[in-house]
Amino acid sequence: MYITCAPYCFNARTLMKRSTLIVLTLCASLSLRAGDYEKAWEYIHKNDIPHARECLARAMKAPATHDNALASLLLLEMYEGYPEDVALRLHNPVTTFSKPSPYWYAFWFSEALLGDYGGKKGYQLDNLNQVLKDPAMDGSLRAAGHYFYGKHLYDLNEVAQTPAHFRAMGAVENWAHVGPFDNTSGSGFDKDFGPLHEPKTGKGFTIYNNTMADWFVPPIPTNEGWAFVGQYFPAVTGTGIGYSQSFVKAPAATDALLALGGAGSFKVWVNDRLLISHAEEALTELDRHVVPVHLNAGYNRVLVQTGFTSGSDRANFIIRFINDRHDPIPGLENTTAVQPYTVDTQTTQPEEIPHFAVAFFKDALKKNPNDVANAILLSKVYVRNEEYDKAKEVMHPFYRKYPDDPVVLNYYTACLGESKDRTEAAEVREHLKAIDPGNYWVKIVESQRLADEKQYQEALDTLLAAEKMQGERLYTDIRKVGLLAGMQLIDSTVNTLRRAYERYPENREVTNIMYKIEKQVYSDNEAALDVLRKYVALTNDYNGSYNLANEYLEQSKADSALMVFRKMTAVEPYNKASYENLINVFFKQRQYDSVMHYLELQHSISPYSHSVYGSMATCYLQQKNEARAIENYEKALAIYPSQYEYRRRLRELQGKPNIFKYFPTLEYTKVIADAFKQPQDSTEPITVLFDQDNVVLYGKGATERINSFAAVLQNKAAIDNWKELSLPYNDAYQDLDIIKAEVVKRSGARIPGDVEGNQIVFEKLEPGDAIYYSYKVSSYGIGRLGREFWDSYIFGSTAPVVHQQYNVLVADGEELNYQVLNGPDLKPAISQQENFKLYSWTRDNMAVIHSQPFMPPLADVGMNLQVSTVKSWDVIAGWYSDLTRLQSRDDYDVTQAFREIFPAGVANLSDSVKARRIYEYIESNMAYSSVSFRQSAFVPQRASRTLATRLGDCKDLSTLFLAFARKAGLDANLVLVNTRDNGSHVMQLPSMEFNHCIVRVKFNDTDHYLELTNNMQAFDVLPNNVYGAQVLNIPYNFTPPAAIALLQPRRFAQSAAHVRSQVKVTGSDVEVMQDLCFTGARASLIRSVYTDRNEAARKDQVHYAVSNMFKNPVEVETFNFGNLGGLADSVRESVKFRVSNEVINVGDFSMVHPVFREQVATAGIFTNEARRYPFEYWDYENTDNYTDEVEIHLEQGKTFNQIPGGMDTTFKGMHYKLSYAQTAPGVLLVSRSFITDSKAEIAEADFPGLKAFFQKIMSEEQKYISFK
Repeated sequence: MYITCAPYCFNARTLMKRSTLIVLTLCASLSLRAGDYEKAWEYIHKNDIPHARECLARAMKAPATHDNALASLLLLEMYEGYPEDVALRLHNPVTTFSKPSPYWYAFWFSEALLGDYGGKKGYQLDNLNQVLKDPAMDGSLRAAGHYFYGKHLYDLNEVAQTPAHFRAMGAVENWAHVGPFDNTSGSGFDKDFGPLHEPKTGKGFTIYNNTMADWFVPPIPTNEGWAFVGQYFPAVTGTGIGYSQSFVKAPAATDALLALGGAGSFKVWVNDRLLISHAEEALTELDRHVVPVHLNAGYNRVLVQTGFTSGSDRANFIIRFINDRHDPIPGLENTTAVQPYTVDTQTTQPEEIPHFAVAFFKDALKKNPNDVANAILLSKVYVRNEEYDKAKEVMHPFYRKYPDDPVVLNYYTACLGESKDRTEAAEVREHLKAIDPGNYWVKIVESQRLADEKQYQEALDTLLAAEKMQGERLYTDIRKVGLLAGMQLIDSTVNTLRRAYERYPENREVTNIMYKIEKQVYSDNEAALDVLRKYVALTNDYNGSYNLANEYLEQSKADSALMVFRKMTAVEPYNKASYENLINVFFKQRQYDSVMHYLELQHSISPYSHSVYGSMATCYLQQKNEARAIENYEKALAIYPSQYEYRRRLRELQGKPNIFKYFPTLEYTKVIADAFKQPQDSTEPITVLFDQDNVVLYGKGATERINSFAAVLQNKAAIDNWKELSLPYNDAYQDLDIIKAEVVKRSGARIPGDVEGNQIVFEKLEPGDAIYYSYKVSSYGIGRLGREFWDSYIFGSTAPVVHQQYNVLVADGEELNYQVLNGPDLKPAISQQENFKLYSWTRDNMAVIHSQPFMPPLADVGMNLQVSTVKSWDVIAGWYSDLTRLQSRDDYDVTQAFREIFPAGVANLSDSVKARRIYEYIESNMAYSSVSFRQSAFVPQRASRTLATRLGDCKDLSTLFLAFARKAGLDANLVLVNTRDNGSHVMQLPSMEFNHCIVRVKFNDTDHYLELTNNMQAFDVLPNNVYGAQVLNIPYNFTPPAAIALLQPRRFAQSAAHVRSQVKVTGSDVEVMQDLCFTGARASLIRSVYTDRNEAARKDQVHYAVSNMFKNPVEVETFNFGNLGGLADSVRESVKFRVSNEVINVGDFSMVHPVFREQVATAGIFTNEARRYPFEYWDYENTDNYTDEVEIHLEQGKTFNQIPGGMDTTFKGMHYKLSYAQTAPGVLLVSRSFITDSKAEIAEADFPGLKAFFQKIMSEEQKYISFK
């Protein structure tokens, strides 16, 4: 069972983790007749384990069923307990497989075979020797065995013997490297960064942070087969592309196989011909990818591209040239020195040869498609190489077929990749626990759950119950120690630990606890030291050695500590990190020459590490060598411009002032004191004294900003609005530091604000007080756009502002573009300060921008300054196209969902039907969710991740649609949107100030734009805040040019309200029956109001809706809805209600109003004040078309007396019509239609015309119909 038993699991392949329900694999690929083997699996499906064991024992005796039965027994026992028990009881049964290689590959890390890396003994050492000596073993296994044996010797402190085994692997060992290049979200995989075309040093390449790097050769190769290249590509962003090259010399022209394994995404070229390309990042075993290759006589250039997106720590690879038995080609040599080679001009990529274990079990499964064992073994081969999609594809049919088989469920969970299938894995595990509560590992996990809830006694009881099933184990001993400690039973804790320590003195976890007990509980430093010394003597463990050396240091035994650290370094001299401990010790001892010696070693291993240069600078400072310190700080900043502490130290060394001293200064205490002396406008809630932004643009993504703000709060409303502030920043790539925040009283007293993170609370505020705050934001450029800068600043406010200023200090060589919307006269003052150019925009005492109903945002009507270093929209569009193409790529989950959407395929479907089906699937199955720790600011989730969680924000859902659309053959792409409520003109210069994402899909020769974040919105409906918004189209395969535009599609679903009403006059009351039909956005609005309400709540809402039409009491009698559920284009509503006293009686005459459900014109938007800004009619109106037919029926004997004449009027693109017609005695048909211009913005000059138009409508609709 794949249930993690942390915190005692210390790495991905430890004994602790495998002692949880780590799933290994099953059985063989033989064609089997019905018998004990099949019966065994029938019993397994029923969870009848005793009978399954009996059948498997018999099946193992028959040659035809032996392999399958043995593998099945191993699987079963691993699910039930510990695999090593099977190995001991059956005398190392894995040696009896008739075709060992594929089975051993699948069971490789099982305790029944080899277990984890480390010192081996007993049957595991026998198995390891068999791998190396048995000629029947596949060469890939033998190479892996040599690596394993090297680690075995390493663990036993026999390091001198390891090189022979590592050399026997036959790997290419000597590599030159260059990088890292940009790889945000994997977008660099298909980019040509230059190293393919330039094998020589001297020219150099522009790497991810816009600095130069060149080929370099580490002084000490790994010499362990695997090339651990992460340290050579030190990307502070955690993402990167690195290149490694070697020149392989063949004594003669040779046809061979090229084999690759590693951690990352990969491309491999030989003689500049692409042979291997795998964009999916994974951690694989050696020889996972094998292709045919021709080696020329003489030298052959081998180039490896390694990509990573979650840190470079695990990035590695191994390249081997092998024969068809997967043994190394003899006689090959390799060197890092650039050699002449013949370019292979072939442009085709060879077909990959299936891995031997994959081929074996696929063939077995093909012959026996109902044999679960073959499926599990194949899935385990895939899982060993993190090919979770392929593993899931193999196991999913059996999971569906046997949903209550705990063994099948257990192995299926192993196929669920943690990154995207976490939710499904949790669901399967919970089901497994429910159907097999008596399982040993289920009890173990339940014990851990109880411990997490601090129910220690219950957890211990459950653990002991499990222990009765399998006996005392290392894992249960460690758990008992933890639980007893949690219960504060010190003596029992220590006694249990000592027994465990006697049995497992070589175990890291037990030793570490024993060490802490001796040191912290008994304060016996010598005993604690002795525990560590014994452990390090038994095993060559990094953590143990590290703890021992630090204990020596604590006991002032520095020489002993240095001996341990030197030994650690000698074991891994190629590892830059191995020198850190020595550097720290020597630095504390002020032995700076020794510090520099090891820093130089680190630099030679990783020449583009900014931290090494920074440490060198610090060391030179201690040696009073300021010139060299300056030189190294400058080198560090050239690599990592956003290291602001380096910048501060460098300026101090250069005798330069704080960089922010070059900005105009504001003495906030004086400004506030002077303001208190001036009369304040009591009609304004707040007066802003100053708002100053000071930005330093160092270039290459390094930006610092200080904002300073002060204001006087005049009344309680202002205090309520400003007493709590959340300062804006993005914690993904920015740090925020609040420099000062305080309340300033008129008396001069200053009260510090309560500050935490980016939050400020101003305490003891009273009307007339001032507030002041200043904060710094430091930005760290990430990826291709991380080197760019854009910003906007609005001059003008809805409150009085005394002083506004935006300053930006731009490093020489950086080009800053700027533009001012609504401020042609606002020009910057420009001056040179050091090697920076200072731009300063200032405005004082600007007129207040008084709010008016439905006016544009300040960004559209104020003086909007925009600055940007982005050269064109092509940069944005090209970058985002790369991201979305990668995140929308196909995989197993996308394919399965696609089959669900199109069970009969797409061949006979029109593009509109395909698009609609995809849309309806997403809206019916996904939910909108935008949480900062789940969603990136810019980068969408992988489509399959959104599918697995059924959650996503706008860009995630759009990317999922794109994945399906491309698979269905639709012309589709993403569109970035800055919604209209942010302003229609705010992005004049290239930036990423978009706040939304939609999809463009083409069908019927027309572009359609789909909004995917509203689960109640029908297909092809476009919200008003998207129509007319600024958008950037992101083609799937981008080609220039790109341009910002206003979205004004030719086709989209209209929003309409159609109402048919029958009004019966009965005395002084009216009875009304209404049938309503809503389409477009109106339909989604109705769904959002009524869908999730019960019947009583719906009735209350209907009553509220119809009551708003009348001043008199309303009683709702009946109502119902049509198409409320689902995503039909329209929603229907029928309602019957009665209005009391609605008829006005005046002498012999009576009067009544037509009953209109919708009020199409209102007076509240008009004031006596002259209109100064456009009227955003699109924000006021949500309906494109109103139609009403009201049929009024008088009582018998009543006749109409006076009927209004009606009206037909227009304004701009709007058309209103109201007409009356008697269709029978006592029956009057009132028809109203109003075609709005719901996407329009009305210019201020046209606003009086709108007012007159609306007044006509309101006046006409207020007229009565009289009868007698």
